[in-house]
Amino acid sequence: MSDRDDVKLLKQIQRGNLPGLIGLYERFGPLVYTLSLRILASAEHAEALTQDLFLDIWESAGTKGRRRGDVFTWILDRCRRKALELRRSKEFRSKSREQEADDGVSSRESPEESAGEAQFADRREQLAGLLKNISKDNLKILKLAYFKGYAPQQIGRMLRTSPGAVRARLTETVNVLRGLGDKKAKSRQDHPLLGQCLPYALGELAGQRLEEFERHVEGCSVCEPELESILSGIHLMPLTLVPRIPPAALRDEMTAKAAGSRPTRAGGVGATGGLRPWMFAAVLGVLVVVMGVSAYIIERLLSGADELKAQVERVSLESFEARRALSVLQRSGTKTQMLIGLSSFAAARGSATWDPASGDVALITKHLPPTAEGESYHLWLLAGGAAVQVGEFVVLPSDVTIEGVHVFKAPPARLANLEEIRVALGAQGTTTSSPDSTCLTSLAR
Repeated sequence: MSDRDDVKLLKQIQRGNLPGLIGLYERFGPLVYTLSLRILASAEHAEALTQDLFLDIWESAGTKGRRRGDVFTWILDRCRRKALELRRSKEFRSKSREQEADDGVSSRESPEESAGEAQFADRREQLAGLLKNISKDNLKILKLAYFKGYAPQQIGRMLRTSPGAVRARLTETVNVLRGLGDKKAKSRQDHPLLGQCLPYALGELAGQRLEEFERHVEGCSVCEPELESILSGIHLMPLTLVPRIPPAALRDEMTAKAAGSRPTRAGGVGATGGLRPWMFAAVLGVLVVVMGVSAYIIERLLSGADELKAQVERVSLESFEARRALSVLQRSGTKTQMLIGLSSFAAARGSATWDPASGDVALITKHLPPTAEGESYHLWLLAGGAAVQVGEFVVLPSDVTIEGVHVFKAPPARLANLEEIRVALGAQGTTTSSPDSTCLTSLAR
């Protein structure tokens, strides 16, 4: 992927398309998590910061702090600033006793995760060439400044050298990363605030100096391009680290929170022309209730004689099941069929969304009569004249008007040539009987 592709993802986020956020997370999430973990030395804090960063991008529609630099530099700059701000906080320092022995010694912290190294291959190749022109001592100084947030005065005390010598080495190293080599920047060297670009990029400025420089740089034709060039150079540093893969559940949790924070446009194309908004809202309602909201009500009118008018009055389900269903609904390449009630079950409605690749099936039902003792509803898939049952569930009397959300696993081969989906009433625990008491079907009858 190129920066042009990254910009397209940001534009999707600006339009409220959740797949844009998911795509941005899948591309940058491992690198953001890796950098956060290196700075904070805490998986818990790194996970929280990673999630907060992408939620902030979502809620600000991908525009907060966005200058003319590429998306790669912008995201890593925001990540590093957030991580250093947390690292310097009193609360964090009181909880974290760090060992300084490894400061700047090894950029490849452990061989634990290497699966993400294929990402940003072009930048990694560029960095490998640049590092050949940087001495070990200079690289160590930049690591202390970049990953630890140390100022030249602190680094000078550690290495028993002057702050001026540290600053000169930092400038030399950053110029190499910018592709300038031994050349000086072409900008006017006599500009009054030009010398503040590197301290700002490394996070050394604070208070009034920080505010004044940020106001100045936005409209300065000298400082702004100089700063962007410096940032693009120093933010190659995370690529020296072994990629750490964040927990899989982190993406699902972030996606659920994002979907509940602003209107979204769901992705995925199904048999009925796409994912219906009410299905997406049903699962989101589950998550809202689980987080303590007393009620979640949404109404959506669906067009077509065989489609339904759904009103989610209350949703009550385990958070884990809701996240599983939400994960299925958000995947690309899924298919969806609406389910209609038959005979005495005419008031019942539902939908089934499935992922042909994994075999995951998300079933959403409403107005199914309560099951009697020893009975349960069974989900059947019919293809090639044969029927296979993939799961069962019960409905309590108090659940009749509640949106029921279930996730089942089906053989992917069975989903390839699916002819009909049925929900049938039968005895609990049976798996071999046929769906003879059909309550819901995907076929119009």
